[in-house]
Amino acid sequence: AREWEILPVDADRTKLPGFLTTWPKSESFDALTAAFRDANQDGEDDPDRISLMAVWLGGRLPYNLEEDENAEAKTPSPSSAADQE
Repeated sequence: AREWEILPVDADRTKLPGFLTTWPKSESFDALTAAFRDANQDGEDDPDRISLMAVWLGGRLPYNLEEDENAEAKTPSPSSAADQE
């Protein structure tokens, strides 16, 4: 329901280029933990483990926060990164 593309649990992560650095600004770890707890009331309750699960399954790190939560996740090009400095 959050429109995140989730990698399959059995995906071979050694073949992936790494984590994407874009993250929807509205999807804080607190918001994700609350949503997970609402959906899984008998499941895992440790917020650190829930946050780690979100990072691992989503393949994203909350480094570049984006306003539009439906924005397509892209890694910045070297020229756009230089423009921001």
